[in-house]
Amino acid sequence: MPGNRPGDDDHLGIVAKARIVITEAGVGFIPPLLKQMDFYHQEMRRGHLGEIAFEPDQVLPMTPSEYFQRNCYVGCSFPGPDEARAIRHGFPWVYADEAVLDRRTRGVSPGALAVLEDAERRLLALVTVNPNSKIVARVMDADPEARIDAAWLEARLSRALSAALAKGGGWLMGGRFTVADLNAACAVFYLRGAPDLMAAFPAAQEWYARCTAREGFREMLRLRGEA
Repeated sequence: MPGNRPGDDDHLGIVAKARIVITEAGVGFIPPLLKQMDFYHQEMRRGHLGEIAFEPDQVLPMTPSEYFQRNCYVGCSFPGPDEARAIRHGFPWVYADEAVLDRRTRGVSPGALAVLEDAERRLLALVTVNPNSKIVARVMDADPEARIDAAWLEARLSRALSAALAKGGGWLMGGRFTVADLNAACAVFYLRGAPDLMAAFPAAQEWYARCTAREGFREMLRLRGEA
């Protein structure tokens, strides 16, 4: 079968296009597993893994952790110690059935900001909260004291858009307009009150102009009564 050799995946674009989502399964196992896999990969690059010899063309061109970062998306659980460590490594979601919500927290308005704590009351991150959702919190910033304002949103969104567009193709997922572009353009639209939005990111500005010129985007605004 074409592409069955480890070094062929990026050449054929098979693994590069794959996306894996792990959710509601716990995430604490991921950091130590990737560390172990990276160690095996390093030994294979050196030519041997135990008594097994490896030729250079039999070894993956990237480390397992690099493939994971590129291809995998993870939703985390809380508040176990392993999951807390995972949040500190950047996993973004907290599920309602595994979070401690008191009466005051359940009265928080959806979209409100809060500071997330682990089981030992140590600060984890600044989150936005929706007590009515199965995903009760979404990490906004690893800094619990971060200030979420137009400048913060502008910098985060513009940087993310520019990084995605730098991969080529003209759109966020490559060579064609997808729901990812529609969703991201919608987020930019709701930040239109920030006059200098994306001013330092011309590629993102040009992408947004192309998105808003599409009939699908205009139809979305009409359906929402915001055209």
